[in-house]
Amino acid sequence: MFRTAGKFILVNLLALITTLVVAWLLFLIFPGSFLHQHTLYYYLTVVFVFLAGDFVFWDLFFLRRIRYLRKKFSGYLANFHLPGDEITALEKIVDALVRQISELRQNTEILLTSARSLTRGAELNRLLKQIVELIQQRFPETSCSVVLLDDDGYLRIKAASGLSQNFVKNMRVRPGEGFVGKSFQDSQMVVIQDAEAEKNPATARLVSEEHLASYIHFPIVCAGRPVGVLNVNARRKNFFSPEIISVLSTLAEYVTIALTAAKYYQQEQVLREQLEREVSTTTRELLEVNRRLVQKVREVKVLADISGAITKQTRLADLLTVASTRLSELFSARDVGFLLYNADGGFLEIQFPFLGRKREEFRQTTLVVSNKLPIISEIILAYPYQLPQDQKRRTYWSNNINSSELGWDFLPSGVVINSLVIVPMRSPNRLIGLLIIANRVFGSFGAEDIQLLQLIADRLGSLIESLQLYQSRQVWQEEIVKKIGEELIVPVMAMKNILSEIDGFSQDKKLSQLQETTNILEKMISELRERNFSGKN
Repeated sequence: MFRTAGKFILVNLLALITTLVVAWLLFLIFPGSFLHQHTLYYYLTVVFVFLAGDFVFWDLFFLRRIRYLRKKFSGYLANFHLPGDEITALEKIVDALVRQISELRQNTEILLTSARSLTRGAELNRLLKQIVELIQQRFPETSCSVVLLDDDGYLRIKAASGLSQNFVKNMRVRPGEGFVGKSFQDSQMVVIQDAEAEKNPATARLVSEEHLASYIHFPIVCAGRPVGVLNVNARRKNFFSPEIISVLSTLAEYVTIALTAAKYYQQEQVLREQLEREVSTTTRELLEVNRRLVQKVREVKVLADISGAITKQTRLADLLTVASTRLSELFSARDVGFLLYNADGGFLEIQFPFLGRKREEFRQTTLVVSNKLPIISEIILAYPYQLPQDQKRRTYWSNNINSSELGWDFLPSGVVINSLVIVPMRSPNRLIGLLIIANRVFGSFGAEDIQLLQLIADRLGSLIESLQLYQSRQVWQEEIVKKIGEELIVPVMAMKNILSEIDGFSQDKKLSQLQETTNILEKMISELRERNFSGKN
């Protein structure tokens, strides 16, 4: 017995040394990053090498033993003539050795089959099912199951072979209950060679329902914590010999390895999914930041371009024409138009060309549009004459509209509108008018376009208000100059009449003084005109 145990230890020690050498070679051959990415397969390869080494060294020891016995018995039979009884006894010994070798080979085959399943990285439930089926195929008189701890604290069967479906479905014990619970709780193997001798209600029911006479439980321990039990049952007493226990113990270790690998794999999957979510979230945030930056750059560029083009205009009509052309190019819009709001009269004035049409194409002769028209009235009512700074903007936006649905009777009959944006142009104090962009194509405008149009509309509102004020002052100053000129005509004519009655010398002197006065007045008028043109007070 001690010699067999010594051989068993020696064989496993040699297999372990071989495994360490192979693991060291793998570590030298493959880079660390590769092994880190394939940790599960690396461990499975190491386990397979250990099992293969165990099988090879174990087989070598027994083959050497067989050759030794064959040589010994061949020489013995050649030199001695044994009686018939001794020959029969010797034949029985040889037959027993052959049976042991056959059983050893079968046990080794089941171990290798299980090891191959481990190295293939099979799904856990399927792997457990394969192991219990292999056990029953190797030992037809048995039934077996893998019992694992559930989240609710109960031990339940997760894979079984040879047991009734009713038993598998209803089997549920707590740690410490029965032999299964005791093996789990104490992390110790429990062997019962005679089930009938055990005074346990659960055992008696199991013996009666499943026709069992002996059974064995192997604890499954992962990372120092019990997670389940490998259970094997037999239909005859004293079934579990040391050899069978050794094989089943190794299979229990395989189940432990499979569960440990599955646990690490699940942890890796959780970490990978968490990392992917974090990377995805960060990527979305970066893309959103990049999108906003691109949008801001676009807005600044567009505003600078439009502002540079329209600020050079001193006439309102020229300003609106340039703005209409730039907006049409920027948004690929067919039609652009402006309606300027008259707060005193409460109406809108059409600025031609409007939506790409000249004045002659419109049915009505007036330039006035009612503020009670559909859509327009909703926007106008949102803006009182004194507009607070925090007044909510009312922008109309539709990518699916029909021209007939607008209810604008002032439009020419040939106008087709399927996408429409109406943006109020405002200054800090009041509503200036409406910027209208239309297109015949459905779905022409996006949210970013609307945001940019609102910025452009605000800029246009400020520029239009400044230009209107400038033109109003221009008219006012010209009227003042005109009135000054009209007022000076009367005294100049009177002076000329008086001078006509004075003698020559005095007349020349008075004319000279009058000319100086006239020059001063003309200079003052010229300076006033220059100030008016330059925008100074």
